[in-house]
Amino acid sequence: MISQFVILSPRGNNLILRNFRNDIKEDTSDIIFRKLNFEKISDFPPVFHENGINYAFIKYSELIFFVTSRFNISSSFLFDFLDSILTSIKDFCGVFNEQTVIDNFGLIYELVDEMIDYGAPQLTETKNLKKFIFNETKLDAQELKNLKSNKKAKKKSKKSISSDAKKTPISGVFAGGGFQTVEEIYIDIIEKLHVEFSNNGSLISSQCNGLVMIKNFLSGNPILEIGLNENIKIGSPKDFQYFQGIFLEDVLFYHKCDSSKFEESGVLQIIPPEGEFILMKYRVSETSMNLPFQIATNFEEFGQNKLEIRVTITSDFEKAMWASNVQISFLVPEISLDVKCELEGNDITQTAKFQKQDHLVVWKLPRFNGEREESVRVTLTLPLQKKNYPKQINAFQETISTNTQLTSANTLQLIKGKIGPICLSFDFPDYSVLKMKTLKTTDQNRSYVPTRWIREFSKSDSYFSWV
Repeated sequence: MISQFVILSPRGNNLILRNFRNDIKEDTSDIIFRKLNFEKISDFPPVFHENGINYAFIKYSELIFFVTSRFNISSSFLFDFLDSILTSIKDFCGVFNEQTVIDNFGLIYELVDEMIDYGAPQLTETKNLKKFIFNETKLDAQELKNLKSNKKAKKKSKKSISSDAKKTPISGVFAGGGFQTVEEIYIDIIEKLHVEFSNNGSLISSQCNGLVMIKNFLSGNPILEIGLNENIKIGSPKDFQYFQGIFLEDVLFYHKCDSSKFEESGVLQIIPPEGEFILMKYRVSETSMNLPFQIATNFEEFGQNKLEIRVTITSDFEKAMWASNVQISFLVPEISLDVKCELEGNDITQTAKFQKQDHLVVWKLPRFNGEREESVRVTLTLPLQKKNYPKQINAFQETISTNTQLTSANTLQLIKGKIGPICLSFDFPDYSVLKMKTLKTTDQNRSYVPTRWIREFSKSDSYFSWV
């Protein structure tokens, strides 16, 4: 049983507060706000217990959503339920932020009361909730101005709610002074890459975690047929010895999705619920991935106290494609007296700087095209004095004297131990391992072609090379 549901502002104010059982007298909002903002705890756990009360929270758009309970409820259930509440509020309100919550508090209270009855979770699907919601969405002046001035208004569409679910879909736009239905569907394939290279450039491990998210604003009950990469097998590479396609080692489909044809032809069928939902989650095996970037590092010594590090990034994808917000960063030894960065090539948009306070070299490329190679040279000047100047430079607490020549193999190895790893971060639009091939919508009661928005997007989550 859930005792409270609260939406908390970044300043600790209660935007939405609903007590269902009146069995908690403590100021739970103050407790959770203080723990998140004043206690020196890194990665504060999203579930905790204090004074006989269980707390579970999520964050979205700088707002804190949390529930409390005197009962021992499954944490995974609470997170799933909180996510369902958030999704429903987003479906009804469209643009979601603190001002939206303030402007639509009546609608949100009505939604919460339908989803939780005396602490017991009830309906959460948008399609079912529409029949019982009578408040209309309110948009602020700026949002209304955007809708009226932009005839297309694809992404900033007002949501209109009616007690008759069959007559009014959840999505619409202003046109000709009135409110008209928008028949559209959004599909996002979002992937996060985890890649690790050794110091000689060979691959140690790689993994791709992805999901297919759908935002459905179609009226009626159309059948959605999604054709993904047909060269797919579910399982481990050792189960399909001669197969050369993509292996999904883990996959989880939406509970109402028909995946019977997926392994044969890569096709999924579903009658999608209204609003936002996740069609599938998956993990791709490292043996079936084509990595977008390769990282190489070379060292060269100059004299007795200079060391040059050359980092080269090579893109291994089609020339017409490109990655954005590319950043390469790595640590250098604290004993470095001077650090100079020099870019190779003629791309004036690149920057390479040494952040002295953090002992960090940061190399940024706003855009990185396919079939391209870029390099940066970083020259370290290390201390070289007659007196003994010990410095701790490795995890084993070994020391070196600064009058030791850099040509010493042991000294060079110790210094290398304080460099790196080379960390790469990037955003990669229009790219995914899974790849979408076709998207069809069919409705037995009518013939129409809705507006379809498809986006494939990959980004680095942990992409690095040891030095």
